[in-house]
Amino acid sequence: MKRWFAGEAFAVVRVRNFRLYLFYRVFMTMAALMQSVIVGWQIYDLTHNVLWLGFIGLVEVIPQVTVSLFAGHFSDIWNRHKIIKYSSLLLILGAVILLIYSIDSDYFSTRFGIFPLFVSVFLTGLSRGILSPAQVAMVGQLVPRNLYANAATWNSANWHLAAVLGPATGGIVYGFLGIIPAYSLVLALYSISFFLMLLIKIGKHEVTETDDGIFIRIRSGIDFVFRTPELLGAFALDMFAVLFGGAVALLPVFASDVLFVGPQGLGHRREAADIGEQHRRHVFAMRR
Repeated sequence: MKRWFAGEAFAVVRVRNFRLYLFYRVFMTMAALMQSVIVGWQIYDLTHNVLWLGFIGLVEVIPQVTVSLFAGHFSDIWNRHKIIKYSSLLLILGAVILLIYSIDSDYFSTRFGIFPLFVSVFLTGLSRGILSPAQVAMVGQLVPRNLYANAATWNSANWHLAAVLGPATGGIVYGFLGIIPAYSLVLALYSISFFLMLLIKIGKHEVTETDDGIFIRIRSGIDFVFRTPELLGAFALDMFAVLFGGAVALLPVFASDVLFVGPQGLGHRREAADIGEQHRRHVFAMRR
């Protein structure tokens, strides 16, 4: 077995902290995408209103985009390990809200409507906005400099694996076992990922002292993007693809009212979208 993982491609996997980080990412990503599938089906099942499906993305993206600018600044000057640990607790809190709501959905939906579901979606967006820059930055503390490229490859492959497994697992568990086991699994995966993050031991990262305030640093970062055509083009393309290409938000409608495949079918269709996206990126990379 050791001989199989002795190659240069597996060099970074032999670093204990990075192995824990990879498992943390896969469980965290799977849980988040499982939750996305389940919440989408649940909200449409309760309301049968397509507009509410659009609000799911809006409620999640507003805190995520708003806080990410500030999160990037503080991930440079604060302990990234602690940022990730405490922000992960928001995801766990959101999963707890969803589970409690679903245990007696008739009572909670009558009294509060679907407001608690959107509270959980908001917490998810807020947490992901904080986690994203801290997770990317922390990789540099986990592996030696000469293994950065190898770590980026494993990190990307790990995320894509979770992006395929998460929606499919969420839909299957919801469809065959019910919503309570589905949300229980989401909560369990979040909890496991939090525990794995606790096992990672890293030293304090070096902070470059500067007299610039947070808004000056944010503005300088934005100015740098606008002065760099390669970055501006890539960011603009990705932004428009996310804003105007989010047709997956409507998949609960097709799975429920057109194809009649249930939540398990919804999970497979979300999975297929991620597989198609990965194939597109692979073809684009090969052409380059």
